[in-house]
Amino acid sequence: MRVPVTRPKSIESLEVAIHRLADERRRAIPLLFDNIEQDITQKEQFVVGQVKTIQEMQAGINKLADYCWVLTFVGRQANNLSALGSAMGQGGEDIVQPLI
Repeated sequence: MRVPVTRPKSIESLEVAIHRLADERRRAIPLLFDNIEQDITQKEQFVVGQVKTIQEMQAGINKLADYCWVLTFVGRQANNLSALGSAMGQGGEDIVQPLI
């Protein structure tokens, strides 16, 4: 994402824009750029924190999806073993052991 750069029509319009920005931020013109830099740093830290949070949430979602897949697989295997034990009759009950 790129920020469009618009050039001022004249030096006078640039000076007016700078004075307006200084008034909005309630800063003297020599301190204006330091204030803008501080603001950008704070916003950058916020975005970096949000990216980290999103990555952690995605990792958690992936872990839950894997857990769901494992539980489904174990459930199918348990049903297969149960069906195998039933098919073998009384002698096959030794084969079917609890998974845990």
